[in-house]
Amino acid sequence: MDSLSRLIGERVKLARQEAKLSQEKLSHTLDFKDRQTLSTIENGQRRVSAEELVQFSEALRKPLDYFTDPYLVAGEKAFSYRSLNASETEIADFEYLAGSYIATHRRFQELLEQTASPAQAKISSIGEKTPLDFATYQGERCAAAWDLGDVPTKRLREAVTQELGIQVLYVDAPASISGAACRLDDGAYILINRNEPNTRQNFDIGHELFHLLTWDKLPPARLDLVIDESEIKKKRPAAEKLADAFTAGLLMPSETMRQIWARRGDQDHEEWITQTADQLGVSPMAVYWRMVNLRVFKKTREAQQAAAALRGKSVEARPQLFSPEFVGDLYKVLERGAITVRKALKLLDIDQEELEDLFASYKLKPPFEL
Repeated sequence: MDSLSRLIGERVKLARQEAKLSQEKLSHTLDFKDRQTLSTIENGQRRVSAEELVQFSEALRKPLDYFTDPYLVAGEKAFSYRSLNASETEIADFEYLAGSYIATHRRFQELLEQTASPAQAKISSIGEKTPLDFATYQGERCAAAWDLGDVPTKRLREAVTQELGIQVLYVDAPASISGAACRLDDGAYILINRNEPNTRQNFDIGHELFHLLTWDKLPPARLDLVIDESEIKKKRPAAEKLADAFTAGLLMPSETMRQIWARRGDQDHEEWITQTADQLGVSPMAVYWRMVNLRVFKKTREAQQAAAALRGKSVEARPQLFSPEFVGDLYKVLERGAITVRKALKLLDIDQEELEDLFASYKLKPPFEL
């Protein structure tokens, strides 16, 4: 079978299933003589004429390029966003761009014969009524299993990619969008706004990771409003509280926190919180709550307000755009001539100078003539 027939067949089947139509029903709608005709199309064993493609588009209410463009994400997918009051327009625009990045990477993997695995990691022991302490414990277990070390944030992105096969992409997102998780039938992605403070980026990776690991039993809301750390009280859904608890254990394991506390010397609480936050790549408020939950600090309104006013001192460079894996695959497909430079520019919504800068940031010489 040729690749286009296989692609069209797969997309027809996906669109039919999404529309909840049987093969018999769709065959009748299209006036096919029998169900077997549609079956051979879905299996990629029969070519589709231009006229039939238009019929599929109308019957299944999909644009024509849905059936023919390998750079579109098709099939069941779901997004969850962390946002500071983003508008629906901002969410929709970002989702379109995020979908383009994801589809592009999946197409690169196909061109490079890198097969995505349908098996996905998950934490099945966590549900809506799970105690927060247990979610934190599971985060600590993950940190230990992935050997994240004394400063888990330094290896977190690498571990998530290598241990779980989840792609983490740093992107230029609107200021109102902090991060996002995308769950596909056979894979998962985390997108992080690289213009956010590093402490939030680190926490967002852990938070979105939790959602991907618990998506089946505890599907997240499409939009999670990020808490302003100066707020004292705010109700949140159980899934978001559990995600925060998991991330606290992942980024600040109890043994690590107790060891750092034992070495504090004569530091006062506020100085220790700020220094520890800088050391671990998390916010001072995150450190405060972790110590409260470890029952080292007492929870008081005054202490909470003081912690909320603290700001870390370390300043790190923003992450490079996308990821080493994404840019490496882009380099390979361009080098092999599998796609054109013009196509790559369109897919990534950048110009040639920005593409050259992208390769330079990863110490790669552009695989095309300037």
